[in-house]
Amino acid sequence: MKLLNVDCIEYMKTMPDECVDLIVTDPPYEIQKYGKCIHGGFIRNEEIGQLGIVFNHNPDISLWLGEFYRILKNKTYAYVMVNVYNLHHFLDEIDRVGFKLVALLIWDKVQKIITPYAYMKQYELILMLRKGGAKQVNDISISDIITVPLKKQKKPAGGNYHNTEKPVKLMEILVKQSSQEGEVVFDPFMGIGTTGVACVKHNRDFIGCEIEKEYFDFACERIEAEQNKLLLDL
Repeated sequence: MKLLNVDCIEYMKTMPDECVDLIVTDPPYEIQKYGKCIHGGFIRNEEIGQLGIVFNHNPDISLWLGEFYRILKNKTYAYVMVNVYNLHHFLDEIDRVGFKLVALLIWDKVQKIITPYAYMKQYELILMLRKGGAKQVNDISISDIITVPLKKQKKPAGGNYHNTEKPVKLMEILVKQSSQEGEVVFDPFMGIGTTGVACVKHNRDFIGCEIEKEYFDFACERIEAEQNKLLLDL
């Protein structure tokens, strides 16, 4: 495990070419702006809605996708999560950089989330990108609609540790599908370390970057706890 409290864009510039076997990440991106809205007694976060951003650091995909392509080995994959609002822009950058869009996966969260002016949201999108020639996934029986219930880590005093946390089970599927034991998985926007936990569980080497200190510290705790659990099981 290599965990870094750094700006991933600057760190990737120091990484050698073709040194990573798989990228799995949920990058920060803009959300559609909206004003104050009350739906069925549910009040949206007004500040987030007006700004259209969730995090302090929101680097555009144009600043990091080219580095993804450079550090990935040939015939490997990157899984990048995105919302509908940014999909067109992401697809333009994917074409520009040279990635092949292999699949648009749908994560069915089961849980429905109220939105101000549209249908309730129950899914998120995962772009499956390939560098170079074709390579089969490890289990061809898995559907491109992946149903994993949304469940977030809660702070002792209440509230989420991370507003856009993804389930470990979801990351486990992606990690197992497109890497082998002992290979290097990279998550440049690791948040609270969910991809790292999945890598510990399935014997993958992991490099994770997170610029926010609070998220980084909790990611280290989670990953260390999973490593200790694995040692006890042995």
